[in-house]
Amino acid sequence: MAKWNNPKCGFQKGHLPYKGAFKKGKGSGLFGSKHPKWKGGKIQQICIICHQSFEDWASRKRKYCSRKCFLEDLHKQNRRGQWINCKFCNKKFYIPKSRIGKGRYCSNKCKHKWLGEQQRGQKTWWNAGKNHWNWKGGITPERTKIYFSKKYRDWIKKVYKRDNYTCQKCGDNSGNNLIPHHKESFADYPELRFRTNNGITLCKNCHTYFHSKYGTHHNNKKQLKKFLNEKQKEIITTRGIKIMV
Repeated sequence: MAKWNNPKCGFQKGHLPYKGAFKKGKGSGLFGSKHPKWKGGKIQQICIICHQSFEDWASRKRKYCSRKCFLEDLHKQNRRGQWINCKFCNKKFYIPKSRIGKGRYCSNKCKHKWLGEQQRGQKTWWNAGKNHWNWKGGITPERTKIYFSKKYRDWIKKVYKRDNYTCQKCGDNSGNNLIPHHKESFADYPELRFRTNNGITLCKNCHTYFHSKYGTHHNNKKQLKKFLNEKQKEIITTRGIKIMV
């Protein structure tokens, strides 16, 4: 261990100065009030933005009490934009000069909420119909158009909710495996397509089993009633669970 005997800092033999005293040639171990550049330690200063007092070292010469006040002053010096109201929540917010005429919303959350309210159930003009790059003259079948319509999705939700999201054949309610089934044929009775009392909830396996037994055309209520009442040995659900019916 090195021995020190420095009259300037008062260290005697067998004692070591503090760890950082001789780093980068900063002196001989003098610190605090003993240092020749001592300026009195922490003093009370006043923030030039919020005018609140705060305590800090005099040597730092701080003008701001926090980063928030610093950024506020920086924005005041550099701001050339505008203050506008959000199109959705009407909150006032600042947009820079480069965004004047473009910014409408204070956040992406407000933007998506506004778009959702305005375009719910509607086709967007920039990518639907004739404006779509893959438009082929309107050759989509009528059944496909109905399946992707808002009216049909609302009908599905009503049927599921009425049946408590449970298969009416096997009682499976594990989720993500339900299908709405038309009691009277979708093709033969177009006037009943969106009536809630003409729909019933089945799981994928029960629905597949029904159509494998009665076919996929000209189905009716009598077939469904017979299907629901008949005893079946077992049905393997989509989760691999065997259910006795």
